[in-house]
Amino acid sequence: MKTIHEQFERGDKPVILLAEDDPDQSDSLREVLESEGYTVETVFSGDMALRRLSTNSYAAAIMDARMPGLHGGTVLKVCRVGSPKISTPIIMVSAFASPRDLDQFKKDGAVASFTKPLDFAEVMKCVRQLVDGNPATEHSVKIE
Repeated sequence: MKTIHEQFERGDKPVILLAEDDPDQSDSLREVLESEGYTVETVFSGDMALRRLSTNSYAAAIMDARMPGLHGGTVLKVCRVGSPKISTPIIMVSAFASPRDLDQFKKDGAVASFTKPLDFAEVMKCVRQLVDGNPATEHSVKIE
């Protein structure tokens, strides 16, 4: 398994894990990420996301809250409190999250949370900050 730093040193594109069960959302976000120069690995369930996060290094992960199998929020919690802890920065996205849910994602260790429909420019700004080594700053789009 190559670390993120090994990928960058070799000149490889940063790899983003995209965990999204909706094919339209997945395809749209993958296309935007790839157009910005990222390599994207896509999974369609929380179980598969947890397996990939446990065995591979990623520059960041974008995870839908509601997916088949494990809920994205559960995957987030397992990553942050499991043994060993998984430190991949995780951005949570959801079409059904309340402001309280978004706050809980942050408390559970998400670096950012966004509601759908996604503002791709905002998501990409967050991803770029993470990949460049700058911590995400209060990226949380609330439902009004």
